[in-house]
Amino acid sequence: MVFARNGACRWVYRPDAFPWIPFDKGDSLPQLPGPTSGRPTSEVVEADKGDWLQGTPTGELGLQVLWQRDGYQIVMLTFDRDQ
Repeated sequence: MVFARNGACRWVYRPDAFPWIPFDKGDSLPQLPGPTSGRPTSEVVEADKGDWLQGTPTGELGLQVLWQRDGYQIVMLTFDRDQ
């Protein structure tokens, strides 16, 4: 999960088994999908691993954004490794 405000990273939570997320406080995030039809969340989309992960892990990266008041966002990432 990436916690952000106005598209800039505030902090990152990453379990040990998840690929490295190379953002530090204040770094600009890649373009985020907007909310869906009056809901505070975006659709779940496939994200570019090169934009979000360090290295070249094989698998699919999913992304969904929870949009909050005052410019806050929570970016939820899922990673399905290729078998």
